[in-house]
Amino acid sequence: MNTAQKMSDLKAALAAREMELRRQTVAAMKLRLIAERDRRIITKHLSLPRQNMSPATSPSTRTILLVSADTELRSVARSFLEHVGFNVVICADASRAEHTFAACRADLVIIDDSGPVDPALPLARTISRIGQDLHIIVLRGPGTSEEASDCRKRGWAVLPKPCVLPSLLEMIQRAFDSEQEFNSAAH
Repeated sequence: MNTAQKMSDLKAALAAREMELRRQTVAAMKLRLIAERDRRIITKHLSLPRQNMSPATSPSTRTILLVSADTELRSVARSFLEHVGFNVVICADASRAEHTFAACRADLVIIDDSGPVDPALPLARTISRIGQDLHIIVLRGPGTSEEASDCRKRGWAVLPKPCVLPSLLEMIQRAFDSEQEFNSAAH
């Protein structure tokens, strides 16, 4: 290989690396914008009075287990849900989540399926076997519609990411309201 060819190859590799860095920078900027939007929503929501809910769905009587490798998501969602009145237990990875679930006796589990390491769907399957009447919400990043469809077939709610916290709260309330309707119909 001659010097001109080597130079050409190096320039092509450098250009490809620069494109990848630009793509990563744009992705990071988008994530920062989403995080800032969520902070504004939380700040606005924190200034509002707490929502009226029936005693059966009262957040103070409910515990939510949040499983996510994303530190910022755990922090923001926990602050938001605790402000609304839920007891929130967080877990950073799926490997500890099963034990944490057993210890905290959660009424609902939120599993972030866009983590880099632990697959969330096997965790959701395991937890749903342990707590058969448990509500599970899967936060889904980009993925196949087959995976989302599989989640829904199992009775799990699916919320695409990035999600806004009021939408997550609405989904949580729907899950608990459906439980209340089922329990009142059974009596």
